Amino acid sequence: MFDLILRGGRVLDGAGNPDFVADVAVESGRIAAIGQLGQAEAAEVMDVTGLTVCPGFIDVHSHSDALPFPSDPLPAKILQGVTTEVNGNCGSSPFPLNPATTDLLREHQSATFSSLTWNWTRAAGYFERLEEVGPISNIAPLVGHGAIRTAVLGFDNRAPDADELKQMQRLVAESLEDGAVGLSSGLIYAPAVYSETSELIALAEVLRGSGCPYATHIRGETHNLFNALNEALEIAEQAGVPLQISHLKAAGRSNYGRGGEILALIERSRARGFDVTGDIYPYDAGSGAIAALLPPWCHEGGRPALLARMEDPEARARIAHDVEAGIPGWVNLIEAAGWDNIWITSIDQNQAYLGWSLSEVAAEHGVEPATALCDLMREEQGRGTMMLRMMDEADMKLMLADPLVMIGSDAIITRGKPHPRTWGTYPRVLGRNARDEGLFTQAEAVRKMTSFPAQRFGLFDRGLVRPGMWADLVIFDAATVLDRATPEEPEEAPVGMPHVLVNGNFAVRDGVYSGGRYGKVLRA
Repeated sequence: MFDLILRGGRVLDGAGNPDFVADVAVESGRIAAIGQLGQAEAAEVMDVTGLTVCPGFIDVHSHSDALPFPSDPLPAKILQGVTTEVNGNCGSSPFPLNPATTDLLREHQSATFSSLTWNWTRAAGYFERLEEVGPISNIAPLVGHGAIRTAVLGFDNRAPDADELKQMQRLVAESLEDGAVGLSSGLIYAPAVYSETSELIALAEVLRGSGCPYATHIRGETHNLFNALNEALEIAEQAGVPLQISHLKAAGRSNYGRGGEILALIERSRARGFDVTGDIYPYDAGSGAIAALLPPWCHEGGRPALLARMEDPEARARIAHDVEAGIPGWVNLIEAAGWDNIWITSIDQNQAYLGWSLSEVAAEHGVEPATALCDLMREEQGRGTMMLRMMDEADMKLMLADPLVMIGSDAIITRGKPHPRTWGTYPRVLGRNARDEGLFTQAEAVRKMTSFPAQRFGLFDRGLVRPGMWADLVIFDAATVLDRATPEEPEEAPVGMPHVLVNGNFAVRDGVYSGGRYGKVLRA
């Protein structure tokens, strides 16, 4: 007798194959049988005729590192069928920790990791805390270059010496030993913005032979886009490791129409024999910490030094100048988006500003936008998140449709007015992009969200509907599945996704999150 039989659904197996009608049986958390199982018995039989059964979605670019720690975790991801999250992206992992610099990292990550306990030093300790609180979905963590640099150098704007570089390499090796699935970097953010290419090559070399990828938020996605892409390719090629380019984009009006050039660059690298893939979210707006709008020098010394600069008239004048004139090599997000296209998505002290643009905040106080930004950072202690529109939708769709590009939400888990991708990425791809716009088939959409990311991050017992695989399953209505989250109403759950199973258990039934914590830590 099986534990569960899903009867009569149309199966999309995750490999990109056409769907077929079959029963799917689950036993002891795994897929036990697929086919016409009319005579089989089970503790529960669910009729899913007219619905589609597919593997659970794997979010390859997630920032849900702290999601399981509150007693009432946000169900935004599980309600859209995400059964596995690859966390630790953009160089921002909550490990490894050096007690001497933990406060620097904790303050730096306070906008997104506020609920973490920080009572560990290496990856193994963090994984144990995750298992104690119980993940909602499975978690496959990357180790972040930013965390490694903070542990060894703090927020110093300098290169490591030979001994310090060896310490950083040791921290990468320890994280891999503990089960991290790769190394990530976020090269527009402090303290990683202070690093040189040679440092990143040396750290990525630790991955060689493991099969684990180097996943990077490249050094720039605006005016220096192609230099940054070439640096990422150089790092991976010199280190001899697979490369995952995070949240592909050609940002800023000067780059509109260049999405095809990005794809061509990836193809040329693959033609030379290098393993390069990318991920993308299906929106023309990005998101991040408001503090990322400030020039790199503002972050030297960490959060206390940044807040002191927000009180210093000379530093504030320098910020206004640098925002207007730019700094060579700096990714000026304000220049790429414009003050009108940067909106506040989460904030502590000034709740009335949720959903406001920075230009609206400035107008409210009758000051210049750069002044309003500094005032906001001072009042919010450097915290808060934003959404900023700076991409061309046609470019986004071109890259979204490419077979070498998988799906990642890049969702930051906050309340307030979060980016709608937090609640809508995966049903948007299935409904809007695949079914309604015809960018690709739903079978291809499922492949980009299941077996493809499973292959990239070494999750070989997930991502397919096959006997023996773990029963991470999504049951959706192919005709009605759709996202409902918008910038104005971002915390809207999708429609047409009634059931989600994690390791054989119903995490979502009839569109309602069960409260179950059925996920596992997926160590490499």
